[in-house]
Amino acid sequence: MGRIRLLTVGRMREPGLRTLMEEYGRRIRAWAPWEWQELPAAGADPARAAARLLQAAGPERLILLDVEGERPDSHGFARRLEAWMAAGPVTLAVAGASGWDTRARARADWRWSLSPLTFPHQLVAVLVAEQVYRALTILHHHPYHGGH
Repeated sequence: MGRIRLLTVGRMREPGLRTLMEEYGRRIRAWAPWEWQELPAAGADPARAAARLLQAAGPERLILLDVEGERPDSHGFARRLEAWMAAGPVTLAVAGASGWDTRARARADWRWSLSPLTFPHQLVAVLVAEQVYRALTILHHHPYHGGH
């Protein structure tokens, strides 16, 4: 089973959100190898953020959080995550406030949108961690998801 890694651009400044990230990380690690890595913010330069992301992601399967990406339901995401993990490590990436440039979008193996709404990138990181945990509970028939 491949490792799941979440790369976030910029530092998580809100203590409450950091606590949630750590809690979801603990829960995820009960079922899969998990790593959360904060990349230095690149200011308002999406090209610099993309360069840092691409260097950190290396050759791994790269999933970008992008408002223009696909919007699967929780079961659809769980199936995708299961297939990715069976093939090796997977890296999910959340941009900073400046978003992604065309290089990052072109390199992505898949682009995932949580919603057409705009959210703060720190909150998106927490939502991604929660959705990874939810996907793992679906795959392990745990009652957390509750069939909603």
